[in-house]
Amino acid sequence: MGVPDSEGKLKPFLTHSAIAIAAAVALSACSTPSTVQGMAPATGESFAGTYYPGIYPRVTDHSSALTFVGSSMALCRGNTTGAGDMTFAIACDDGRTGTITFTGTATKATGTGTLGKDQVTMTMVP
Repeated sequence: MGVPDSEGKLKPFLTHSAIAIAAAVALSACSTPSTVQGMAPATGESFAGTYYPGIYPRVTDHSSALTFVGSSMALCRGNTTGAGDMTFAIACDDGRTGTITFTGTATKATGTGTLGKDQVTMTMVP
């Protein structure tokens, strides 16, 4: 497809940059960040943060797909373990580590796991 130029010759309708912009918009529309909230029932600590699916980790902080802060003010980050599911290896700046596995979809899921010695439950919603 093309559009005629001043000499009547067909020029491509979309330039390479227009195609790249369209692709970026399409990809970003499919990768909307989700809100993550959770709690450690034994201690009452609550958590709030964001899950960045798709291209977002490379665009935002170059490292973590899941980032949340506990009511203890600990910053926690995690990436999928690569097992082909929604299991995240978590590391917090207060030294705690653990794993959380979400079931559902990337934008609406529930998760359970451990953080340090505590059991945690989380939800992920758009």
